[in-house]
Amino acid sequence: MLDKEAVFGGLDVVRTTVVDCGGMTLIPGFIDAHIHIMAYAVGLVSVDCDPQAVETVEDILCALADRAADTRHGNWVRGAGTTSSRYETAVTRPRKISIGRSV
Repeated sequence: MLDKEAVFGGLDVVRTTVVDCGGMTLIPGFIDAHIHIMAYAVGLVSVDCDPQAVETVEDILCALADRAADTRHGNWVRGAGTTSSRYETAVTRPRKISIGRSV
């Protein structure tokens, strides 16, 4: 029999449950097994603006312009994957006007 006091030290051993996993590893955690399917689908057709895909604001503008060149007039071009925390100041973020001029 397992000595709970020896294993768990200061924990409330009266309310502690021991699970014998037969030598296998048990990793406690939270599993969130759902997906926002529409957001995922939109992401698949958006310009990838993730820092791993584009390094600078100019790179983002070029990627958007490239997509716009291949997009029928009147249709939307969407970029996804960037975050404002990646830029040092608000001035260095892609601005609506600079995006509009690039596409």
